[in-house]
Amino acid sequence: MYSDRGTLSFSYEENYLKKSDALKLSTSLPLQKEVFSHSMTSSFFSGLLPDEDVRCRLAKYLGLSKENIFSLLKEIGGECAGAISLYPEVIDPDFETENYRVLDDAEGDDILSSLDKRPLLAGEEGVRISGAGAQNKLIIAFVNGKIAIPTGTAPSTHIIKPAILGIEESVQNEYFCMKLAQKVGLPVPDFLSTG
Repeated sequence: MYSDRGTLSFSYEENYLKKSDALKLSTSLPLQKEVFSHSMTSSFFSGLLPDEDVRCRLAKYLGLSKENIFSLLKEIGGECAGAISLYPEVIDPDFETENYRVLDDAEGDDILSSLDKRPLLAGEEGVRISGAGAQNKLIIAFVNGKIAIPTGTAPSTHIIKPAILGIEESVQNEYFCMKLAQKVGLPVPDFLSTG
């Protein structure tokens, strides 16, 4: 992805396109040599970021414009939960080493209760995680049965979605929707509700 004064473009590297196992990022960005327009590029990459309210708080916390997709992903796009990882060209990611910061219960509670002020742990040293959607969430991994924050290039394994303030039974509603999708045969990840 490339940004030029707010206009985004994207293209696959030529060497990548030559690989027999090359994968497209999405149906909207098929494998091709041509550069994708701002419209196509911004639609896909914006979808890796949180929606309006969370994005506004995230941008404010980072001192960026909520419209600046490129800069927001530069700050938090290392692990876009369930999607892709984005790194500046100057960083050579070490995918062999998985680093996690294991949380104790008090720290976990503190982080979850402050997501409305600092979404997705924005600005924390070594943490670059993003999650699409309209609600606060914490992108985590389980390490030896403990909740941990992925750092560096470590992948996440789970998403914690606390209740949405002002919306009664939001956790129960999400659980119901996941169960319903599962019952009608849609592919859904494993899930658990504690609400």
